[in-house]
Amino acid sequence: MPIVKRKPRSHRPIRPDGIPQNPLYGYDYNPAWPSILSIAHDETNGGRVYLITDRPCVLISPAGLPLALAGLDILEAVEILPVKFRLWMSGPVPASAAWAWDAGGFGIVDPVTNHVLNASHGRCDDFPGPYAPPPAVVVATSASGTTCTLTFDQPVIRNGNMIDATILFDGQAPLAATNADANTIQFDCASAVAPGSTWQIIAQPAYLDTILAWPASGTL
Repeated sequence: MPIVKRKPRSHRPIRPDGIPQNPLYGYDYNPAWPSILSIAHDETNGGRVYLITDRPCVLISPAGLPLALAGLDILEAVEILPVKFRLWMSGPVPASAAWAWDAGGFGIVDPVTNHVLNASHGRCDDFPGPYAPPPAVVVATSASGTTCTLTFDQPVIRNGNMIDATILFDGQAPLAATNADANTIQFDCASAVAPGSTWQIIAQPAYLDTILAWPASGTL
């Protein structure tokens, strides 16, 4: 009896243009562009994940990272290695959480080609570590005239970076910020801030080493 050789069956879906779709990447996957190899839990902190790329990339803007992960926001992004980025999320990341990366994001790029990361999706690898929420404001006061204080439920560390406009009092950015004690930051503003005025944390301050819970707001 003659032997009939059968063509191996392909398990990869075929796109309308005839190109097999790689199930590890998004529909518009382009091998010439940088891609995400995995997003893995930080086993020491349940609120952080590591993003691994297939080639050296650079972090351009944490605000431009189009990551959908458990409905959480990205509080901070740090480049650990040219192929490894640490993302601090606004809450605990569940085990095996599904993630999706939009092709429109500009936060991480290949410095050689200036291409952004391919659209992709998957599930978080490894296991999440214990979760400790970032410091949150428990007391906000207008101490005297142009001075305001925010007291947090955990220690908050001031570094030597310049003041930015990420924490606002009555809509104005402070001129200076110092540690009044381990849990309290004192802010000096240009104009008087009366009791009952608003305070806002709209992004992670560059002048604080401690990652804060944001966005957050309240009244003095």
